[in-house]
Amino acid sequence: MKLLLLCIVAGISLAFASPTMGRSKVADKVFLERQKNIFRLLMHITQRNTWQDQVQIGQNWKIEQNLDSYNNPQLIKDFLEEYNYCFLPRGRAFTIANRVQIKQAIKLFNVFYYAKDFDTFYKTACWARDNINEGMFIYALTVAVLHRPDCQGIILPAPYEIYPWFFVNSDVVQKVYKYRMQNWNNLKNINNEIIINANYSGWYLNIGSDSRLTYFTEDVGLNSFYYYFAMDYPPWLGGEKFPLNNDRRGELYYFVHQQLLARYYMERLSNGLGSVPLLNFNSPSSIPSYTPSLQYPNGLYFPFRPSKTDLIFDDFTRNLLDQVYTTEMRIRNAIDSGFVITEDGGKIPLITENGMNILGNLIQGNPDSPHRVLYGFLPHYLRLLLGFTGKALHPYKIQPSVLEHGETSLRDPAFYSIYKKIIWLFQLYIQKLPSYTHNDLVYPGVKIENIDIDKLVTYFDTYDFDLNNLLYTDYTKELQLDNEIRIKARQQRLNHKPFTYRINLVSEKAGKSIVRVYLGPKYDENGQLIPLQQNRLNFYLLDLFKYELKAGKNTLERNSRQLRYSVKDRTNFLTLYKKVMLGLEGSEEFILDNSEAHCGIPNRLLLPKGNRDGMVFQLYVIVSPLKEEVKRNYDDVISCGVGSGTRYADNLPLGYPFDRWIGGYTFNNVPNIYHQDVIIYHRREEEINASIQN
Repeated sequence: MKLLLLCIVAGISLAFASPTMGRSKVADKVFLERQKNIFRLLMHITQRNTWQDQVQIGQNWKIEQNLDSYNNPQLIKDFLEEYNYCFLPRGRAFTIANRVQIKQAIKLFNVFYYAKDFDTFYKTACWARDNINEGMFIYALTVAVLHRPDCQGIILPAPYEIYPWFFVNSDVVQKVYKYRMQNWNNLKNINNEIIINANYSGWYLNIGSDSRLTYFTEDVGLNSFYYYFAMDYPPWLGGEKFPLNNDRRGELYYFVHQQLLARYYMERLSNGLGSVPLLNFNSPSSIPSYTPSLQYPNGLYFPFRPSKTDLIFDDFTRNLLDQVYTTEMRIRNAIDSGFVITEDGGKIPLITENGMNILGNLIQGNPDSPHRVLYGFLPHYLRLLLGFTGKALHPYKIQPSVLEHGETSLRDPAFYSIYKKIIWLFQLYIQKLPSYTHNDLVYPGVKIENIDIDKLVTYFDTYDFDLNNLLYTDYTKELQLDNEIRIKARQQRLNHKPFTYRINLVSEKAGKSIVRVYLGPKYDENGQLIPLQQNRLNFYLLDLFKYELKAGKNTLERNSRQLRYSVKDRTNFLTLYKKVMLGLEGSEEFILDNSEAHCGIPNRLLLPKGNRDGMVFQLYVIVSPLKEEVKRNYDDVISCGVGSGTRYADNLPLGYPFDRWIGGYTFNNVPNIYHQDVIIYHRREEEINASIQN
């Protein structure tokens, strides 16, 4: 079966897309029935399924008796052999960082993915819902939905509603259980809701200076973004059957993490902190301590990492550290020599147009790596080493760290130290590439005159999300949509006032252009100006769009709520479920317009916090000629086109022009590049509301 990966995708910058402007479809009954069934499969995931129709389907479906309903039946037999021998039991912690567990998860994915039609896929999912470990089920089902052609447009509930344990601290979970034991009618408000204030861990734990940043690192929207990025580009998925490399996945892997680091650094500066600490395995004090405050559904707590502790505390971690050193040495040898050794002993040159992509695949160790055995899995080794989980007694009896889950990785300050090291390796390669010349950067006949931008103001507002999946319940009948009591977490999160910016430029002639807008710091934590060469990795791609220039004066206006590479808050599950049911009844149209896409960072996190007195940042605008327009071959009304190879606006490198070393006065006297200072103010929410009312 020819693979068409046309499903929703995550990523930063060119790796994601916003809702399709002005385009939409009305979902038909077939789609709505599928959507309803997927929603039901993911409800109250830690208990047995209570939807009796799905239970009956699962009990009656025998995979071994229906092998002809699957493509590639040998893979289905491999799954059945493993399942009948020994599979991860329900109730145990699941992570793809465990070698045994990920092999089983891949086999389960194969059964989902190679189902010949949606009916077979759905029956298989109903069977797996009650027979497979819940964490593994969520993982394999999610990846399958995102990559099956017949699941285009299917909306998955927000991960923090499917599996709240990974997004709220254990004290919140305990309050939910406590309230459930009481009379709910005495606790609910007029909206049939019970609200629990869910503060971030840094607000009540002394975890050092990093506690100032937990509002950002524990943001449920940001962590959902990274979770879905890992689902769209799993480190084990690829090769000829899954052409993820069409999306320059190795280069994308680098760019996503470089952008996360840039955004994190600006947040550190906003809180009086400096650069992300460098990893030094010989200095225990360089490894930040961390207490996750999270609890698995089975009662186990996520491991913590004490301060100033020697990493080598047993043979397991000693072997991991040896793997880190060996793998890093081999990667550096490849960079220094300028070529990569392939599995058949051949050599692939690195100093080519595709070099960053090759290096990214090699460092991540995904199936598109030229030699996975030789160059290993450096990020994986580092996550295990700093996760402080130690050697497990058994592959099914583990206690994974936050670094071993896509949903929780961003919470740990060590994550940013790990990827600062990874990005540093990429920089060793980039140093070998030629810097851009004036002719590489200039757009003849185009000059940016100025940028006009509204006042930039950030604030903290509150956000409520559903915690009902924490509870055991009995949905033997249809949900009582209007009478259902909802228990919700309420968190404060960073937001900003909407803003508009206008780029005024003149062009000698009409032509197609592409515009990049970057935001970056200007001064370090000590108030010292950061030289552009040193600062180039700290710029965050705020916007990128195509524009038809006309001869003469042009004003390019963009509103922050319409920027292409960000997404709005996810609609809560119950509201979506209601809309699906109304659509099935014919009472209301269910509109598909990609507005529930997970493929982007939250729009409200476009700006760093800044400070009350106003913090100076820099805005860079680069207008380039659009030499070759990329033609889309997927339906962008419901999909972002993962694997299609047409997700990029042009063929320039990701991060251009900050992707190369900046020599001397490169950006000077290039009229189509313009920068200016911008000031970001932080205010209290009540001040924002008062200004709106006045």
